[in-house]
Formats: sequence, structure tokens, C-alpha cells
Amino acid sequence: MIKDRLTKETLNELYTINECSLQDIANDFDCTKVYIAKLMKSYNIPRRSKSNARKLAVAQGKIIGHSRNYVNEKFFDKWSDEMAYVLGFLYADGCITHNTISASQKEPEILFKVLKAMDSNCKVRESNTREIFAFHLCDEYLSNSAREKGLIERKSLTMTYPNIPEEYERHFIRGLWDGDGSIMIGKNGYPSVSFVCGSLEFITMLKERLEYHGMRVGNVNPDHNAYKIRLSGFEQCDKMGNFFYLGVDELYLNRKHEKSLMISAIYKNQ
Repeated sequence: MIKDRLTKETLNELYTINECSLQDIANDFDCTKVYIAKLMKSYNIPRRSKSNARKLAVAQGKIIGHSRNYVNEKFFDKWSDEMAYVLGFLYADGCITHNTISASQKEPEILFKVLKAMDSNCKVRESNTREIFAFHLCDEYLSNSAREKGLIERKSLTMTYPNIPEEYERHFIRGLWDGDGSIMIGKNGYPSVSFVCGSLEFITMLKERLEYHGMRVGNVNPDHNAYKIRLSGFEQCDKMGNFFYLGVDELYLNRKHEKSLMISAIYKNQ
């Protein structure tokens, strides 16, 4: 049944966080817009006002006669450092629905950088109900091209690791980490880097690829409704920092970059 797949949490994420329309959601789940509206009512998920719905449709280029956002629609056609990073970020924090690619973050900084890399004038909007920022790129060619690189609908639990040219893989993984990774120094004074993913197949392959690139990675462990891998200690975190940032100018989350530099400085002065 559709209701078994479209839980309250999933529907709320699609509608409230990713700002998909009722019709977008209906298209993805092969049902009617009326059914989605009834399901939202049963879940007590508040609907957007007509004026807010129209503003969102205009911003996403869905209303004829209004200017739509510009984006380099061929961005995903050819591998590059920037393309690999953006693809990794969208694998972690992106959503593709029909012909729209969306991304949301609590920190708008990285959204602006991603849009700049994609040569897009799309606006980053702040949610009216949550402290979260998002953008929506409505382009059929761009969406289909992203699908060819493995970015699929409802990807969280089913996505698989894409076939990436080795020279671009570190950029893909950096984007993935900026979306769904963390770096911290524990109470014991030792640092760690971690990745979280809902797909066991994906994170298992990610672990193998990190080990291929010289990192020592801990076991895949359950983490609530997802899976986590961790690299621990100054040496491994320093290796990861060099892997991520060597020769990279600005396409990264500043907060994580600064923490990585601090850990590397401590390691080199030990």
C-alpha cells in the first residue's frame, strides 16, 4: 500500500522540507493529488496557503509566463572536480522529484556554493516552519542527467555507489561528507570523522573505497534508522583532511574545513 511507503515522516520531509508539491509527490508514488491531500489531512500535516504555493511554483519555474531560474543544464554531463562534489552533496542532502532537484541544509553557505558551481541564479529560501534553507532547480534535462549518475527518487534506503572516475572520487566523497558527515574531538581529546547513510550497500562500498585510498575505517554499525562508519585518531583524520582538501579552493563547508585544519595542526605538533 502507498500509505506503508509514504509514512508521516516521509511525506512531511517531501512536502515541508523539500517543498515538493502535492502533484510532484503524487507523480512519484503513482497516485492522485487528492489522495496525497487526504493523507496529509490524516497525518495532520499543515498545507501551504495558496499564495505561498504560488510563490513556490513561480520560484521553481512551474508557472508559464514567469521567468524561471537559470542553471547549466549540462552540468552533470561531464565529470569534473565541481560536478563530482555537487553530485556527492546531492546524494547526501539532495532530493530529485519528477523534473526538480532540491537540496536543504541548516547552513545556507554550502547551498550558495553549490549553486555557484552549477552556474545557477536560483534563490536559496528559508523555510517558514523550520530553521532550514533550501533551493529547487526545475529542469528536465538536468534532472535526467543526474539520474544517469545514480541520483534517484526516494534514494535514502536504496541508493548504490556510483561508478566514478578515480581522479574525481575524493571530490564526490567530500561532497557526500559535507552533506551527511561529521568531524569532532571527543571528551578523551581524540578526533573522529564519520559518515552516515540509510543504504547499507552504499556505505559498505564507501568504506571499501576509503580503505582503497589509504584510510583505516571502522566497521559499519547501525545508527538509529541508518548506518555509520568512523575514522578515529589524529593520523586518520589528518589523512582524511589531505584527501579532501589538497588543492581545493573553496568548494567545501568552512566549518568542517577549519576543524580539519585544527586537527592536522595538532597532529603535526605532537
